[in-house]
Amino acid sequence: MLDSNTLLKKYPFLRPYSLYTGKIYEGNDYTWLDEIPKGWREKFGEQWAEEISQYISTLSKEEQENFRILQLKEKFGIFTQYFSHRSESLTNIINKYEQLSKNTCCECGAPATYMSTGWICPWCEQHAPEGSQLIINNMEQ
Repeated sequence: MLDSNTLLKKYPFLRPYSLYTGKIYEGNDYTWLDEIPKGWREKFGEQWAEEISQYISTLSKEEQENFRILQLKEKFGIFTQYFSHRSESLTNIINKYEQLSKNTCCECGAPATYMSTGWICPWCEQHAPEGSQLIINNMEQ
């Protein structure tokens, strides 16, 4: 995984901005990918960013300038993504990574074989918290 500064140079859309002022936060190395579990960042973070970058390149110049990530997070064990823009091709990217996240350990990026209860998240056997439920034959991909 690239360091934050390199990610921001390669994928400037990863720099968070203020929802209140609309201005991009400058001067720090925090990225939107820092909002998702470490295992997911390591397993597919760069791949996801590259696909989003390729998608943005297909937009008109005005749409590119206005494209924003509104939120990235783990919600109910799924990589949840919110954008300022919607289209069928973007929805396909979103769906792909939602499915991938369900099958990926939040801690290390290994294949998930357990799902925790309470705070729902997929885990490998090594990182599964006590009380996690075994996923029979892993989740559907």
